[in-house]
Amino acid sequence: MHGAVDPRVLSTLTAWCAARQVMPEGLTVGRRSLEDVFLDLTGRALR
Repeated sequence: MHGAVDPRVLSTLTAWCAARQVMPEGLTVGRRSLEDVFLDLTGRALR
């Protein structure tokens, strides 16, 4: 799953997993760096 995450989305996702007895192999919540945004906008890195 990719996209905007807030506490409600995270709790819904974990509740869904718990209701189905599913243990995710990994769960990462993070922010994109300025470099990630720059590469998305320009399609290239600076030299």
